[in-house]
Amino acid sequence: MEFYQLALKHQDINAFGATCQSAHETGWWTSKLWRTANNGAGIKAGKDWRGQGKPAVNHLSPEVVGNQLVYRTSYFRSYSDAEDFMRDYRNKIVRDYPHSARNSDTVWGYFAGLQKGRYGSWATSQNYYRQMVGKAFKLAPSLLGLEWRAKLLADYHEAKKRNALKPWQADIIRKNLMASGLGAEINYP
Repeated sequence: MEFYQLALKHQDINAFGATCQSAHETGWWTSKLWRTANNGAGIKAGKDWRGQGKPAVNHLSPEVVGNQLVYRTSYFRSYSDAEDFMRDYRNKIVRDYPHSARNSDTVWGYFAGLQKGRYGSWATSQNYYRQMVGKAFKLAPSLLGLEWRAKLLADYHEAKKRNALKPWQADIIRKNLMASGLGAEINYP
């Protein structure tokens, strides 16, 4: 809830989506990268970041190369606190994931944008979108309140109306909506 409240203060991101992503990337805010560097989304520190003298930490992390899971040591951005992270995260979304920023009012379009970044997808895993959807359904009852199903359904209809989703993404959402007790409502805006 604390991370979600912080995310709500930042425009151009979907606070719920950012919270789901952070929960995934940090292992529910227990990862060493979160605890020691306040990095809530696994943002790497490229040469430009390090070249400007900005703080970074070396960290071993899993990546998918081809279809193989490998562990690599990479530089990751380090932040003074969660607010510092959130400002940089917001700037990265606006700059590198404009589809997410344009769809910041619908969590499903926001997640779809993480697959369409300026330099490619946010993560190397082919299952990243499915994982984000799973986190959304786990966190929705506690963060979105009693009307969470209606909110996720409305976001689905809005993302579909905008053509913000690929068919396979819409299918993942549809299956999860049905599993959450929504049936006929899925087909009606």
